[in-house]
Amino acid sequence: MDPITQPCDLNSPGQQFTEGEICSYFSNLDLSTAPERRLCISDNTVIRSASDLHIWLVSHAISSEDTPKDFANSQTMFDVLVKLSKENPSGSVQPEKVWEALKAVVQPKDDNEEEEEDEDVQDGSFFASPDEESSNEVDSDEDESLGQELESGLGLESESESEEVVHGGWEKGVWDEKDEFEIAVEVPVEFIRQMPVDAYTNKLNALKTSLNKHKLVGVHATNIENIGSLMKEGVSTKRFGSNHGTGKGPGFYTIATPNGIKSLDTAENRAKMWGSSMVAVYLPVECTCVEANEGENVATLEEEYKGKQCYYQFGKQEAVIPESLFKKIKLVLDPAHIAMADPSLPAIPAERSALAFLKELQMKK
Repeated sequence: MDPITQPCDLNSPGQQFTEGEICSYFSNLDLSTAPERRLCISDNTVIRSASDLHIWLVSHAISSEDTPKDFANSQTMFDVLVKLSKENPSGSVQPEKVWEALKAVVQPKDDNEEEEEDEDVQDGSFFASPDEESSNEVDSDEDESLGQELESGLGLESESESEEVVHGGWEKGVWDEKDEFEIAVEVPVEFIRQMPVDAYTNKLNALKTSLNKHKLVGVHATNIENIGSLMKEGVSTKRFGSNHGTGKGPGFYTIATPNGIKSLDTAENRAKMWGSSMVAVYLPVECTCVEANEGENVATLEEEYKGKQCYYQFGKQEAVIPESLFKKIKLVLDPAHIAMADPSLPAIPAERSALAFLKELQMKK
């Protein structure tokens, strides 16, 4: 059978294959009609686009300390793919080299952003004087005019014409957009794995059993870059302040679900402002929620309720689980989510939120 038409489709995003299937595929590939770019990671995953690489990274989490921030965008993925292509002309690469390439691409960007922030505040002001603004406008106009002359005189490619060069011939894959202040901003799509029905049902049954005598206490929002390591490592003190700070004191911050599953939709909507990826947070039923009074914080409350299994709610929305309860926390995510499921299964865009399955789980006998 022609290996390209076998059931193992190497165009399936983030899917894994045996070494024999991959070798057979490439040895029989008609390069005159095949897509230009393919990258084979030695864990038997074939990458063909920016979103494929994004899926692989989320599915193969490393420690939270080593995971770069803000890499879930197509341009960063293109930069990493171009770098890997140049350094690995054979088209095959080890998993650790993928993470090394990502760090090499992301780190300079982070350093530049820090330098720009320092430059913005070094004179004690975020704004230029009127004279400076006027001078900058003239310079900008002159630069734009000069740039247009150079483009027309030298026959430089337009942005659309040079896009293929910038992307190194790689496909963009599947990404989404959201409106921010009436501007369309690219965001990653949430993916799940196509799990066999029986396998998915078994995962749900096992999860329901593990949550016996536990209650849903909140929703924790984070970035897609962090979701894999969070689910892999669990909650730890080394994450304190790593995302949005610890205003009420050290602890694990959630959007509270005072009525359990009934509060889930509201909590998810409120949590979106803190991150695009959600995990459900469960505690043993004997843990008690204490409403904090004005002026109180985690430290003062822990002293007051010392020896008791308490977590603390600040206002109507925010709840903080103290370090004393960290070992009792259960983080829950859809078993089909790419951070949870077998990476050898094909990935597809999710049609619902990563926590919607909890309603089904609640109804299961």
